Amino acid sequence: MDNLNQETTVLDFLNYIKNIIKKILSFIGEIFKYIFNTIISFFILLKRNIIFIIVSVIIFGTVGYFDKEFLPVSYDYEMIVEPNYNSTNSLYQLINSYNEQAKSNDNSFFKVIKKINILPIKTYTNDLAVFYNTVNKFSKNSENVNIIDTIFTKELIESFRKNINSIDNTDYPYQTIYISSSIELSSKEIKNKILGPIENDPYFKQFRNVKITSINYKIKQSKKELQLIDTLLLSIAKRNISNIPTYSSLSFSAENKNNVETDLLNKSTDLIKKLADLELERVKLSQVITLISEPQKVINKTLITEGSISSYSLYGLLFAISILLFIQFVKYLNKFEKRNS
Repeated sequence: MDNLNQETTVLDFLNYIKNIIKKILSFIGEIFKYIFNTIISFFILLKRNIIFIIVSVIIFGTVGYFDKEFLPVSYDYEMIVEPNYNSTNSLYQLINSYNEQAKSNDNSFFKVIKKINILPIKTYTNDLAVFYNTVNKFSKNSENVNIIDTIFTKELIESFRKNINSIDNTDYPYQTIYISSSIELSSKEIKNKILGPIENDPYFKQFRNVKITSINYKIKQSKKELQLIDTLLLSIAKRNISNIPTYSSLSFSAENKNNVETDLLNKSTDLIKKLADLELERVKLSQVITLISEPQKVINKTLITEGSISSYSLYGLLFAISILLFIQFVKYLNKFEKRNS
């Protein structure tokens, strides 16, 4: 009797599981059936309104054709620069004069320019750079030396950043130049026409030449000292350190003479770092305006929007489908309202 009850219980459990599985499969089947019916209904809706859809696509495609072929096109470019030798103010004045030339259409290059604008890159790092430059200028006055130790406080930096809008745009180290043109321009043409006048300015050119000459001299002297150190290290390796040249900038105290080799190696490391810094400085200052980012085309846009004729046709298709779905939704709301009124 017990075995019979156990078998009945097991069969009931299996039937229960079987019924659950059937319900789940039936529910899934209903979902797929609903999705299938919805898709079919959607295609039937498109078929019934195929003329409206085709007309919408043609109209939008025609608009795209006229926008592409007849309406004015705008080519937007931008480049990032770092003015050197206190040339930022001159660069801003030059950009303003370019805008005037673009309005007058006197120059063959600037008559295709719609607008040129320059704005600083304002980041937390650049804000701090402006702050430290301000402090450095302040510290050059000998009367201010005693209070420089207390000026680098977090409170002061935060106060400075809160009032950062009062800082002139020309104080920022990095600037972005935006160019909008009616024709496509090459990177070389943009650089030569916009930055060329400052690069060839006699004042800045002389300033640059003097600075580069000074850097070259420092590099030459550092290389001589490195050669001297190599000679001394070679003499030490041969155990011949009796004569250390006195005409160089290298000097050693009496207590260091027992460890001359270590001092020479340390000095060599310092000189190599110095040479690397000088080379970087020479590259950076070889131009009055250092080009951080080459002029790049940001966007090629037409009067209405960017994109091809096929894009406009796609917009027409989406527009037609949206209208049809909206109409069906309104009909559904009306039926729902009648049923529940």
